[in-house]
Amino acid sequence: MKKLKVFALSMILVLGLSIVIYNTNAKMVNNQEKKYQNQEIATLGNNEEDMHKAVNEDKESSNLKTVSFNNSDEAKNVDKNKGQDVSGLNKTNADVKKVSTVSKTQPKVKSSNKAAASRGNLKAAVSYNAKELDLLARLVRAEAGGESYSAQVAVAAVVINRVKSSKFPNTITAVIHSNNQFTPVQNGQINKPATAANKKAVQEALYGEDPSNGALFFYDTSCTSKWLLSKPVKARIGKMVYAY
Repeated sequence: MKKLKVFALSMILVLGLSIVIYNTNAKMVNNQEKKYQNQEIATLGNNEEDMHKAVNEDKESSNLKTVSFNNSDEAKNVDKNKGQDVSGLNKTNADVKKVSTVSKTQPKVKSSNKAAASRGNLKAAVSYNAKELDLLARLVRAEAGGESYSAQVAVAAVVINRVKSSKFPNTITAVIHSNNQFTPVQNGQINKPATAANKKAVQEALYGEDPSNGALFFYDTSCTSKWLLSKPVKARIGKMVYAY
């Protein structure tokens, strides 16, 4: 029995020692393999860097060749086009001279809000601006809005005739706002907006239409002013009377 126990213990010791030796050898092998793998990775990395450097150097050298080739072609093109460039510059200079000559011959146009307006080839009878056109159109609406279109043109013409006369102020605004001249200015009716027809009538008068025959005054048939009634009549349109 003792021999069997001794033999069993010996076998256990031998088996344990074998396992220890096996594990030790396995670790050494793994370490050696990792070492080889790291060396191979480092070698591959160096080789890849060398390859990238070589490829980049080849690209740079090819790019330099391409640039030099393009530069030589551009130089040739420049030499070929020298004559064309010179002729083009001469043409451009000639065109500039023509433009400057034309601009010198054209008259300068003065910009002014009160300058006499023109419509096509027609010239306005008096100077006016957009505000004065609207003001006169509102007066026409207040004085003759219910009358015929011709009567409205005649009312606008009376105001324009006053602007042209030395007896009255020389602007549309000043004529309309003169003291005690137009009832709509006094009662506020002139502040009501004008219609498109009123504005058209004003434009007709501004550009020469004058159904009033040069009148400086107007009134309707309900007028009782002896002073106005004493004025020579120039035209009658509907209920409107135009006098001088």
